[in-house]
Amino acid sequence: MGKTDEKIQEYSPFKIGGIFSVIGILFLVIVYGAVTNAECSQVKKNAETTLQFVRSLCRKYDDYRLGNLTRDLQTVINKSRTLSSYVKETQASLEEYTDMQDLTGICILDADAKVVLRSGQRPLEEKALLKAIRKESNLKSIIQDSRKTYADQIELEGRYYNYALVARTKKPGVILCYDDITRTIADKNELSLGSLLAGDTFEGDAQIIVTDGKTVVGTNVSDLQGLAVDQCPVISAYGQDKVQNDGKLFELRDSGKSWYGKQEFYRSYYLYVFYSDKNVFANRIYYMLIACAGYMVVCVLLANLLEHTRKLRLKHMEKEYHLVSTIASIYEANLLIHLKEDSWEAVVKSERFSEVIDGTPSAREMLKVFTDRLVQDTYQEGFTSFAELDTLDERLVGRHLSDIHMRASRGTGICRCSFRREMPGEACSL
Repeated sequence: MGKTDEKIQEYSPFKIGGIFSVIGILFLVIVYGAVTNAECSQVKKNAETTLQFVRSLCRKYDDYRLGNLTRDLQTVINKSRTLSSYVKETQASLEEYTDMQDLTGICILDADAKVVLRSGQRPLEEKALLKAIRKESNLKSIIQDSRKTYADQIELEGRYYNYALVARTKKPGVILCYDDITRTIADKNELSLGSLLAGDTFEGDAQIIVTDGKTVVGTNVSDLQGLAVDQCPVISAYGQDKVQNDGKLFELRDSGKSWYGKQEFYRSYYLYVFYSDKNVFANRIYYMLIACAGYMVVCVLLANLLEHTRKLRLKHMEKEYHLVSTIASIYEANLLIHLKEDSWEAVVKSERFSEVIDGTPSAREMLKVFTDRLVQDTYQEGFTSFAELDTLDERLVGRHLSDIHMRASRGTGICRCSFRREMPGEACSL
């Protein structure tokens, strides 16, 4: 019964519990990694889609702004040309024309770019504007060639100006007309990236930030609109100088919070899209709970199956034990012979049999000793023919798990042989 005890011990609850625990931990680690990778991949796709939308928005806004800028600059050019062609170069005429055309100011410069006449109520701003214009080559170019004109938009100390340069008609020099458009740009009702993105919601509660390199010009987070780049927590934590169009998803930590995002440089804009880690991995806990519950169900089913198998084996071994006990009460010896290996083992044997056949390793040698020492001379020939292993297949043709009986005509001994086939026509043990 030693081997039986070992087999039963293999299915002990402690071993089963340990195996299930190790497999469960590995399974949950794999599920955790797979879910994390899947959700990161999904966030990356969402970020790419969102950035594509923001790029489209920036392009449309640039086209809109360029159209408006072209229109506004052309208006300033027309006003400058009208002044050059039809208005007398006197102080009164200049001031009247400035008010009539709703211009911020007008300057008439001579061939040396010095002010001859001026009108307007902002001399300091005019001085800064002239200083910037004199540094450009366009002013000298127009002085040299009266057919040329030039117009542009410029930012000076936080204020924006549209200005135009045209040549004087009667004398060498240039006429400068300029218009302060800061109020128009700052108008909340005016179309801008800030107004286009304000209040927008994106999949995964994405936070969108668009900067011009200095300030936040567009975002769907109201608290960030208009902030300087170094005042924007997320951008300052990542670093604007790291912006690359590499398509990678990056992770950063700021004030104890984790963020995942993507960034790229498009035209003159720095584009960012960020996701809080709570939103990125919002479903991970649910997948883990589902995996854990599923694994527990599988473990319970396997445990019940193993317990059922163990009970069947115990029941089978109990039957075997009763069978062996019954055989032991009927037969003095019960031997199992393996034909291919020419070996044998005793299921039941009496002490008298043990003294005779123990120590004979091969089945043929055991049968010879058995015949010589335990079978009476009268029956030795018949028993030898009955137990001849080499002719066994020929004598058992067409029989399956049947018995062959031999009873001595005079005596009380009975020999019974049951055999098992490995394949049709070939016996493997008896």
